[in-house]
Amino acid sequence: MILSKYDFYIIIIFLFLTFGILGGAFQPIRIISIILFLYYSPLIINNLKQNKSQFYFVSFLGIYSFFSIFLYIENIKESFISFIYILINLIFYSVFITFYKESNLKFKSIVIGVYVFLTISLSYSIYEITTGNHLSTNLDHGIESLMNRSYSSFSFGNYNTYVMILIMMLPILIYSIINYNIKNKIYSLILFFLASYVIIINGSRTGAVLLLLTLGLFLLNRSKNFVYGLISKIVVLGLGFSLLIQNMNVFDTLFLRLSNSGFESAGRVENLTLPINGLISNVFLGFGIGNYQFYMLENYPNKLILAPHNFFGEIFYELGLFGLILILYNLYSSTVLAIKRNDKFIFFTFLLIFPFFCMINSGYLMGVYVWLYLAIMTSVAYFGVKDVR
Repeated sequence: MILSKYDFYIIIIFLFLTFGILGGAFQPIRIISIILFLYYSPLIINNLKQNKSQFYFVSFLGIYSFFSIFLYIENIKESFISFIYILINLIFYSVFITFYKESNLKFKSIVIGVYVFLTISLSYSIYEITTGNHLSTNLDHGIESLMNRSYSSFSFGNYNTYVMILIMMLPILIYSIINYNIKNKIYSLILFFLASYVIIINGSRTGAVLLLLTLGLFLLNRSKNFVYGLISKIVVLGLGFSLLIQNMNVFDTLFLRLSNSGFESAGRVENLTLPINGLISNVFLGFGIGNYQFYMLENYPNKLILAPHNFFGEIFYELGLFGLILILYNLYSSTVLAIKRNDKFIFFTFLLIFPFFCMINSGYLMGVYVWLYLAIMTSVAYFGVKDVR
């Protein structure tokens, strides 16, 4: 199967993802999304019109985000900037889905893009972990004693953000191990173990749970070829167990964090419950795009952590009940379509992981990463995987 220009664009998107937060507001992945949208806007708009549920989702979310700017006049400047970010993210989302529909390779182009991204990012991660040399984008984690150890944030500043990206790519690697030829299986296996190593050494509790969940879904999946499927599972378990025994020290930070606070985080729970009265008082319209932290500072100035650490929480508090319903509607419409397809594994693996993925970090609405996750899920649900080995 020949690589079309749309396959190439999908791969390029993952290449630009390697720049992370470099460039600040002018991150390369945002710039390339805007350029591609402007050049292919007739095709993208036409594609959205053909898929009514996606047209309604993107249009209504964009329109409501704009009107939400005026819900908190005191912070209207920052809210307007946040609206620009979410508008770019919706553009990115629409670009990705359109290119996936028009591509020849379909899911295989995503797999190739993931190979490109992980080859670059994990190579630097190993260097970063072994030497302690971080990129200039790395955040100062000095306030947390647990940060006095090896970790990798690559180009994403926050190590939790990097864990999010790696978690998003695990189901794609698992699918490749199950379904593609021996070369893809071996390379996907190498990348899977390296990504798992970084996730564990970064000490993310949710990341560790999602790693186990992805592995569990892989073991439960019924491969089209029983023998190859069984061999793949034995190899993954055998190599994984062997590497685990020889490198138990990678769990040190994870065990330390678990012993200190388990899987609970009182501060995060508070951030999802404290603002509810404010939301009730404005009849669930939301505080306005980008206004969650402003509301918390105004009403709870003594709190140290002001981020919700939950995508659904961000949507609910900033864009109200209407915004939350739009997200749930999009997930529902994608699920209804995915159920009708023969190969449901990749979609439902993404769907099961998504609620936990939404709790790893904050800034979901403004960052491009959750929109990439949603774009992959939606693309697979609407246009299938297409078995290209």
